[in-house]
Amino acid sequence: MADEGKIADRGNLWVGRGKVVKSVQCGRQGAGNMACSFQVEVPTRSGRTTWVRVNCFDKSLVGYIKRRVRKGSQVEVEGELMNRQASGGSKPTLTEIRVFRLSVLPSEDKHGSDE
Repeated sequence: MADEGKIADRGNLWVGRGKVVKSVQCGRQGAGNMACSFQVEVPTRSGRTTWVRVNCFDKSLVGYIKRRVRKGSQVEVEGELMNRQASGGSKPTLTEIRVFRLSVLPSEDKHGSDE
C-alpha cells in the first residue's frame, strides 16, 4: 500500500473500493510535477453505481499508480474531497478525490480458474 500521509491528520476523509473503468492518465502539471488521474466505479449499498474521479499529486504515489494500476484493477482509495471548476461553457463545480493512500486489491477470478 502506498501512503502519502497519516489518516488521523485528515478531517476530510473519503474511502471507497471499486474498479478502475478508464485508463490511468499521467502527465506533468504546469509546475513540472507529475500527476495521475483515473476513474473508479464504486457500487453503493442501494445497488447503484457512483463514478469517482481520483487525482494524485504525490511523486511516490504517482510512481506506484503508474506501475500497478490499470483499467480493470480493483482498488481501495483513501483521500480527501476537493472541488474545482470544470472547463467549458457552463463551468460546473466538479468534486473529486485527492488520493493519499491507495491499495491494489487482488483480482476476483469469476471463471473458477485453478491457476
